[in-house]
Parts: sequence; structure tokens; C-alpha cells
Amino acid sequence: MPKEAFMRGFIRSLLLAACVWSAGVGVAQAVELQWWSHWAIEDSKKAVLFEAKRRFEQKNPGNTVTITFYEKKNMWPALRAAFTAGSGFPDVFYYDMDVPEFMTAGWLADLSNGVRWENIEPFGKAFWTRPGAAGKTGIWAIPVEAASDEIYYNKKLFKQLGITVPAGFAFTQDQFRDVVGKCARAGYAAFATGASDREWAAHYIPNALLLDTLGADDFRRLAQGEISWKDPRVVDVFRYYKELIDLGAYAKTLSSMTLAEAHRYFHTEQKACMFPVGSWYTGRAFVPPDKGGQPKDFELGMLNNPVVKDGKGHGQKFLGVAGSLG
Repeated sequence: MPKEAFMRGFIRSLLLAACVWSAGVGVAQAVELQWWSHWAIEDSKKAVLFEAKRRFEQKNPGNTVTITFYEKKNMWPALRAAFTAGSGFPDVFYYDMDVPEFMTAGWLADLSNGVRWENIEPFGKAFWTRPGAAGKTGIWAIPVEAASDEIYYNKKLFKQLGITVPAGFAFTQDQFRDVVGKCARAGYAAFATGASDREWAAHYIPNALLLDTLGADDFRRLAQGEISWKDPRVVDVFRYYKELIDLGAYAKTLSSMTLAEAHRYFHTEQKACMFPVGSWYTGRAFVPPDKGGQPKDFELGMLNNPVVKDGKGHGQKFLGVAGSLG
């Protein structure tokens, strides 16, 4: 999708969220909408929010939007405290599945009505159609982002270590093990992963291996409890994954490094060969280096998931709803 078209769609989603919360307010009654975002250090995304704010205020004279930026790890406790107290919470805020309990607690408005869902991708609407308080099904957020799980790599470092990427950009299991070993023996982490503020950041590689092994249908069945975690295929994946860990796949700072630090660890400090992360990597990386962005001369590459022998999911990747607005 062209960048301009993406940005237009992104801004439309943000404007739609603001309009939903201002609907029903009389023309003569000016309102100030409070909007909380976790994009505190992502300047490119902040620019989009401020453009949405400008357009909304231009279209609705007298009404204003005040945006407060948080780091995500600090925003969830603040929201939880405000909702519990019954005051001090925003009208609109960034939302994702880090805190699913917000839906069942009754802290989110049901957006089934008042939103032109025909303008939203059907999978986005379906994703947020879930049971809420007292089991009542509703639509609890407006999707703003969708992201795929990716494995980025440092081209320069691969060349330095003599690692040749296959024509299809996917290593076999044995090749991938060798890549991890080469990186570790040379003093690099194979994966730039920091899980201190995002525990799911450590899930990318095992998820990629499970998907390639099981395929999408069986992976879904595994997640839903229809396939046992003791299934021999699943056990084999985790045995292989432990081999990677034992080779030194992760930095010793895995549990103390943040997501933002992991970005810099990969592209600025260049202490890791690969970076498994969502395709929203660009939101943090494609900003000026002095703002924590990727250096201009950094050689970025992308890999497909490792190919597991006899796997059912070759060539498949996860794509799902990411940042949304509640």
C-alpha cells in the first residue's frame, strides 16, 4: 500500500475514534476530549496523532483534544487506577490485548453502534467482537494498526560472519541453528530481544517455529486447547528452541532490557544478528538517529521463518490487529 494511502487510512481511523466520543454533544456545548497514547517516543506516530487532532478541531470549532503521552508500561497502571477510582480516566486511549481484563471489567464503551464498520477491515471488527462485562458481547475497540511478525537481520553482520541467506530468505532448521551458533561464538546475541517491559517480545521465535511446524489451523487449535502442548510436534519444537537458547541465542540482558533498548541494541549498538519483532519496527526505527532511530548506513534485511522439516506452515506468517483505540 502506498505510504500516502496508509497515512490517510490511519488518520481516518483516529478521527473516527474522536468523532465517536463527541457524538451527541450539542453544537453550543464545547468539549475537551482527553486522549492517552503510549507513543511517547515514536515521533512519526505522534505527528499522525497531532494531525488527527488538528483536523478534528478544525471540523468541530470550539471542541479540543488534549493528548497525553505515556510509555505503555506506565499507562496501564494509570488507567487501571483511574477506572477503579471512577474518575480521571481519558475519553480515548490506546488499547491492545495486553490488558484484556479491561473488557470484562466494563471499562470500555461498546462501539457496536455509532461506528461505520463498513469502513473498517472485517477482520478488525471481528477481532474486537468479544464478551465483555457479564458476558455481554460487544465491539470494544477501533483497530488502527495491523502488524505481521517479522525477523529482521543485520546484513553487514551476516556478511562479516560469512552467513549466506538462502534464495527464499528462509533457513532450514539445521542452517538456522548454525546461524545462531555463529553469532554467539563471535560474541553477538542471535536475537535482539528485551522482555522487561513486554514479556511477549520473547515469544516471536517459538511462535514462528510452532507456526511453521503446525500450520495456521493446528496452531489455532493448540492455542484454543484442542491440541495438547505434549503433542510430539510441539515438544520437538521446544527441544529445538532450547538448543538455540543453549547456544546463546539471547543476550544475558534479556529480562532487563526494554523493547526500546532492544531496538538500539540491534541497529545502533549492533550487538545482535537478528531482531524478531512486529512490522511496526519502522515506527521506532525510521526516525532520526538522535531520537533513537536506525543509523542511516544500517543495512537492514528481512527473513522468512525457519523451515521446519515436515512442517505444515511453510511460508506462513502471523498477521494480526495491533494498536487500537478504546
